[in-house]
This record gives sequence, structure tokens and C-alpha cells, in this order.
Amino acid sequence: MKKLLILLLLFICQISMAQRYDRDRDRDRDRHRNDHHHHTDHDDHYDDGYHPYDHQDLYTNDYKNAMYWYLIPLYYSTFQIGYERIKTTEDYRRQGMLYSVGIILSSNRRSNRNGVQGEFQYRFYFDQANPQIDLFGGPYAQLEKVKVENDEFETIDDILSLGGGLGFGAKLYIFNQGIIEAQIGGGVRYSNVPEERKDYYKDTKPWDFGYTGVLARGSISIGFAF
Repeated sequence: MKKLLILLLLFICQISMAQRYDRDRDRDRDRHRNDHHHHTDHDDHYDDGYHPYDHQDLYTNDYKNAMYWYLIPLYYSTFQIGYERIKTTEDYRRQGMLYSVGIILSSNRRSNRNGVQGEFQYRFYFDQANPQIDLFGGPYAQLEKVKVENDEFETIDDILSLGGGLGFGAKLYIFNQGIIEAQIGGGVRYSNVPEERKDYYKDTKPWDFGYTGVLARGSISIGFAF
């Protein structure tokens, strides 16, 4: 079953890339014809009002907004979505501001957990060698507040966590607007736990609530551009 899903994903990506290549080739050919009218002679100078980076949109995605749904947090009983706004600077560099929010909600025989989390990431996009793939890097800041009710110890812990670090990632565009994104990075997290429970949370793993220390980070999300 896994092999079938992988083959299906590769097939979809191949079709999407072929469609994008055909469209960009046609657009490049049409612009090449129009650009002939900008030259007054056969040297390398350009007319007034024409800039060589007018072709920049051939190598960058045209959409300025994106929505994401994060898959890995589902394992930790967290539903997380994000919104990104991409802007282009005067020197034709792209930067993005990503905002995400998550709802933490779980209930089982031993404990109940509920809370919220928020994250902000400022992204710097690299020049595209392939219009189908976007590469980026940037810092992030995260806030998380959760209440943990432990029936075994009959305790209720209010935990506030603050974190930040640096991440690098890649976005694969499927059928022009579909997105599959993967990201890796690292940072630090500080968790404020009740004083009488600090010994309990001292050996907490990086992926658990209440962790304080350095941690690695990774994410996989799907979404769409618009």
C-alpha cells in the first residue's frame, strides 16, 4: 500500500511538472518575441522603462497567499493550520510572513490535555532554479499554553512554553496551486511548570509538554496557494 501511494505521488508530481514546463515554455517564447521591440540596437543596453528583471516572474510562483494544514501535530492531538503572506521587495527578493494557530485537545484513561499554541515565522526565499520548488529559511517564535489533568496523580498542571529558533524548508507545487511542504530546523524552548512538579517534568522528552532545553524540529504540511 505504501509503495502504491509513493508511485501515485510521483506520477502526480510528474504530470504537474510537465504541465508547468509546457506553460512556462510557451510564456517564455511569447515574451521573447515581445522583448525584441525593447531593443533599439544590437548591443546589451536597454531602453528607458525596461528592466532585465522584468523576467523574474518566470522563476517565481505568482501566488502571494497560502494556507497550510500540519500533519505531524495530529500525532500529539493538535490541530494546526497556518496562513502565509508573501511579498516581493524592491530588489525582487521574496519574503514571507507565516502565522499558525493550533488547538490541543485529548482525553484518555490517564490524563486530559487541552490548550492552544501560536507560531510566527519570517521566511526568506531563495532564488528558484525550478519553478516547481520553493526553498526558504528563517527564524520562528512559538508560544504554547496547555492544561494537563493527570488522573493517576490527581494533579492539574498549567504549563506555559516559549520557544524560538531557525528553520529551513522546501515547498513542492502540485497542479500549480497545491502545496506539499517539509521543514527541518532547531531551537530552544522554556516551559514554566508548577514549582511542586518540576521534578516530574525534569526528564521530559523534547516532544512532550513541559520540556525545557534545546530541541530539533521538523514538520510536514499540505495546503494550497491563492
